[in-house]
Amino acid sequence: MRTDTGRITPSSICRRSRATSRRQIYLTACLLAFYQQQRLFADRKTSFAQFLIEKPLWIFVGGSVNAVRTENKKQVSDVLEVLLFLDTFIRERTQSIDFIDRLLTGDPA
Repeated sequence: MRTDTGRITPSSICRRSRATSRRQIYLTACLLAFYQQQRLFADRKTSFAQFLIEKPLWIFVGGSVNAVRTENKKQVSDVLEVLLFLDTFIRERTQSIDFIDRLLTGDPA
């Protein structure tokens, strides 16, 4: 990451890394909440039938579908960011398990 002067500094790289990690943790928490909803629906489908509740959907609300910004020298949007998260979540199994463990133990920092 570059500073206002255009220089890349260790602190700017560290800030970027922390922001990315926080985003990954946040989206992992969202994925876990979605899983919980799916599991609850599957386990108690007949109980929910009287309320006409349908199978949960995972919905993301972003600034705009067309909003594009530059990140790591790539053009990304909110939608693309979610797709990249899912790709990373699947590919980086060890990291994903670590994030899930941190969330379940109450230590997401």
